[in-house]
Amino acid sequence: MKSSLYNASPIFVALLIATFLQLPLYDPHRSWFFDRNNATMECEIEDTQNDPPTTSLISQEQMDSFSQDGIIILRNVISKDWLRSYRKLLMHVFQNPTKWDVMYSRLVANFYGAQKSIFLHQSSRCGAYIGSKSPTSRIAAQLFSRLHSNGTHIDEKIRMRVIEPTEALINYEDGDGHTSWHRDDPYMNYDQVEGERSATVIRLWVPLMDMSPGQMKFMALNNSKVSKFERKSNNLNILGSKFSNHDNLTSSELFNRHIVDPGSNGYQAGDVLVFAGDTPHFAQGLNCSTVGCARLIFSFAIDGVTNYKSGKLTSLIPLYSGQEDGKPLRGSQFPLIYPEPDTQELGSLHPTYGDVIKSMLHAMAAGLSSFQGYDIKKSIPYFSRVYDAAKKNVWVKPHLDLVTGQRIQ
Repeated sequence: MKSSLYNASPIFVALLIATFLQLPLYDPHRSWFFDRNNATMECEIEDTQNDPPTTSLISQEQMDSFSQDGIIILRNVISKDWLRSYRKLLMHVFQNPTKWDVMYSRLVANFYGAQKSIFLHQSSRCGAYIGSKSPTSRIAAQLFSRLHSNGTHIDEKIRMRVIEPTEALINYEDGDGHTSWHRDDPYMNYDQVEGERSATVIRLWVPLMDMSPGQMKFMALNNSKVSKFERKSNNLNILGSKFSNHDNLTSSELFNRHIVDPGSNGYQAGDVLVFAGDTPHFAQGLNCSTVGCARLIFSFAIDGVTNYKSGKLTSLIPLYSGQEDGKPLRGSQFPLIYPEPDTQELGSLHPTYGDVIKSMLHAMAAGLSSFQGYDIKKSIPYFSRVYDAAKKNVWVKPHLDLVTGQRIQ
């Protein structure tokens, strides 16, 4: 009798743990992780009446260029009023960080001297409004319309969902820290079959201040079918972060020819770099500690076409539950944001305990694996930055000049 009870206990405990991991976070726990103070901050939008949503922000030529290359730099497409609202959003989320923001920064962004705030749409009324109504969403909708329906204007049928990471970022120190050349789609829960269909995820990198090449490097690669084939044929293929492969890539003349460089003027406030979800890119803050190099990244997935991929694990983005493999994204994990936000889906994130634990473990595993094969001496400064930030409890709360975007010390 004792023997059968003893044998049954491990099975019972295993079932108990499995059941617990499938439970949505108890609301106080969810709130502790994901809620930010003053989440109801209002956006002071001033230009929407003179900027109707049907206005075309980019030309047919620009749309054709993106369709071919998977990347385009748009100059001066964000108005001064919208830039003010973007800056207010960035200041708000860093003044009121969530516990998840801090943890995400420690395990991801602090490696290269940056900090990030994520889940902007779900954790801020201002973030939800900007995600739905600002020029970035209309640019993405116009490009999706060109890619999927050959429209020359915004197609009213285009519906878009938030697909993380949508982020606010700043750099708080200068130095050699940088990302490796990488793609984000290996860490995003969707299925993009290369060479078989148009992009279903579009990301927009939005500088909130003028950034010279001596202050901030953010570069991406031409992602046309021809360019991807050339890189793959020359063993220059890029997936997730791999620092040991970084020097090999940057020493290649072919690789450097594929770089879409912003030029000697860098990026100006009002510009937007738009790239498909599988476009390789690179970031390094060279001289940001006094100015912050503030920027936003918006990520949109076209609704009904972007399918969930269950085999992918994401670093600190616990969005696994409530989805079905091979089926379109749905629910609060990937809320509808355009043309009108779904307030019920945006209401709050409800990941399971298993989602949270799995995403934490994957973040640690992915961080370590990205340095696999890399020179140990070169690796130490990256981990030292994380250690120092955690030890000193570093969390910068930037105050930006609303006109220029420069940090006010």
